[in-house]
Amino acid sequence: MPVPVIMPKLSMTMEQGVIVSWFKEEGARIEKGEPLLEVSTDKVNFEVESPASGILERIIAKPGDQIAVTETIALISQPDETGKEAAAPAPSAAQTAVAQPAAPAAPVGPAPPPPQAPAAIPPEAPSRPRATPAARRLAREGGVEISTVPGTGPGGAVTSADVSSVLGTVAAGPARTTQAPAAVLPAPPAERILPYEGVRKTIGDRMTLSQHTAPQLAMSTLVDFTAAADMRERLSAHVEAGGGPKLTYTDIIVKVAAAALRSHPKVNSSLHDDGIHVMAGVNVGVAVALTDGLVVPVIRQADRKGLAAIAQERAVLVDKARKAALRPEDVGGGTFTVSNIAQRDVDWFAPIINPPEAAILGIGRIAPRAVVDGDQVVPRLSAYFTLVFDHRVLDGADAAEFLQTLKDFMEDPALLLA
Repeated sequence: MPVPVIMPKLSMTMEQGVIVSWFKEEGARIEKGEPLLEVSTDKVNFEVESPASGILERIIAKPGDQIAVTETIALISQPDETGKEAAAPAPSAAQTAVAQPAAPAAPVGPAPPPPQAPAAIPPEAPSRPRATPAARRLAREGGVEISTVPGTGPGGAVTSADVSSVLGTVAAGPARTTQAPAAVLPAPPAERILPYEGVRKTIGDRMTLSQHTAPQLAMSTLVDFTAAADMRERLSAHVEAGGGPKLTYTDIIVKVAAAALRSHPKVNSSLHDDGIHVMAGVNVGVAVALTDGLVVPVIRQADRKGLAAIAQERAVLVDKARKAALRPEDVGGGTFTVSNIAQRDVDWFAPIINPPEAAILGIGRIAPRAVVDGDQVVPRLSAYFTLVFDHRVLDGADAAEFLQTLKDFMEDPALLLA
């Protein structure tokens, strides 16, 4: 019996996937575990392996098709059963009966005489509206069609008073404008048209869904990076000496955010049909910009890991993202996202929540800024933290308290040890 190839469900939020390309053609030999096709989800592109060895009997879903998870997209047969397609979905007898209209019953007895065509009805001649001669003359002089004037005279006849009333209404109506409509200029020609498909389209669909379903609010605070910079400098040598990568501000922010999420579990939650799910694990996603889109690999249980482990995992995931080698398990299961554009000249921004998460943190440019310290204005290395949150799940006070904890941890990392 042919083995169906189904659209796999690779995360809790995945409901459908888009066929990107097939690596085999119909009739080709395929081995179990061999890459068979590429699928694009709302998070990442990935390869689907063949579930069986045999002949690719039939490709049901074509590139570009959007298929729900668990739907059959192809059939794999053994060489001696090709052409049977026994597993292909076929309409049931009941469905066939419904699809085919019932035939009319055979006539019994002599056939009835053919129906006679109805006699033609001569068109009714338009009747002349009843109106007084004075009303007709007044209507003619005033340019009013007498048949449009409601009559109030005997038998509904139009009187001169009726015409005068209409003329008065017309005179009081809005003046006709003689201004010509504005000319509609043709759109300028495009220099080139980029395809809106694949990862680009799934990102667009996902962000549109987020904006349409979640009422999103944003609040910002300026965070002093002096202590974080000092800690980064002191620990980087230690991490690199242990074979780890260079410690980045993103690693510190992930660590601090994870600790703050542990202190504010409502922020580490998501809204579902049966209520608000406060997540057991703290899995922090890190937005990584690529040339053709954006991916969010996830550092799992970030609240239980040290900076060296977070840095190591972050480096591996970013490298895989840039090589298009992320697996579904690398990008699924996030509970909170950090989007850091500190290396660019953007002071602050409000990212869009990554559904079904309840909040996302955006970090703007890290730069020296004038800060009042006692009686003096001094330069401080700092950055704006912007928290965007789902107002269905969190209130402003919840978000403000979480943001305050983030700020406290960043400005005094020793609090992480308390």
